[in-house]
Amino acid sequence: MFCQSLVRRALRLPPDPEPQAFITLGVPRHQPPVPPGALTIVANTGDDLEWHGLRVCPDVDIVIYTLAGRVDRDRGWGLAGDTTRVVDAIASLGEDAWFRLGDLDLAPAL
Repeated sequence: MFCQSLVRRALRLPPDPEPQAFITLGVPRHQPPVPPGALTIVANTGDDLEWHGLRVCPDVDIVIYTLAGRVDRDRGWGLAGDTTRVVDAIASLGEDAWFRLGDLDLAPAL
């Protein structure tokens, strides 16, 4: 959260739960596309976590999903159209399910 706060102040961004997605959306569309290796994106890894044995990198994932045009714009995070059946099943077994990772969002962590 500290890093996100610094990004907001440094770039004068409005409060946003996913400032990395906000910044990525501002990347201009180039014609022709930016050649491989010509664009560097720095992503926050301070919020990375171990979740049920998986390494999850939410801010890196949101940048990838945003650039791929697959981000859920209504929520501002995760993949559009994703479900949470796995997390719901984990909760039904009495396990900790505070982190609402989507079913398709599991793929980068596997």
